[in-house]
Amino acid sequence: MNHSLNFVDPDSEANTQLIEGTWSHFKSRHKEERGTARDLLANYIAQFMWRREFKGEDVMFHLWTQIREKYPLE
Repeated sequence: MNHSLNFVDPDSEANTQLIEGTWSHFKSRHKEERGTARDLLANYIAQFMWRREFKGEDVMFHLWTQIREKYPLE
């Protein structure tokens, strides 16, 4: 990666430092858990991103809200 260039996505405002920091946090968390099964990597990343999105909020409320949206009562 060329750190002399500063990349900022105009839509999401994500930048290289944010992305690298997030990836580093994900990797360190899974190293503490003694590794990541390669076939489950997408699931681990999805869980990590979901938990990061709702950190500090009522996680169970958001979980049940998303389940209800995914599987509405007919």
